[in-house]
Amino acid sequence: MSGALTGPGVVGGLLLLGLGTLAMKSVGPVVVGGGRRVPGWLTAAGGVLPTALLSALVATEVLGGDGPDPARLAGVGVAAAAVALRAPFVVVVLAATATTAVLRLLT
Repeated sequence: MSGALTGPGVVGGLLLLGLGTLAMKSVGPVVVGGGRRVPGWLTAAGGVLPTALLSALVATEVLGGDGPDPARLAGVGVAAAAVALRAPFVVVVLAATATTAVLRLLT
């Protein structure tokens, strides 16, 4: 491997981190227990970890490997725009897929 941040090892690592996050969220109340409260900053940090992991996975898949694929970047952009417009999930996926496919067909 030439140092690229893609492939099964990265996906496996992200899944492992996701499972670790789930384990910490599950074990936390048991360990803290006894009526003690978890600090607000820790609760907030635990709430954003899954989002950060998913963002890392998307960035790795879109930008990794041999450099960014313009068609894939356009598809992600269309998906982001559709999400911003509150389109249904199926519409987001189909719009992104169609954009990527058409651009790859034309190039």
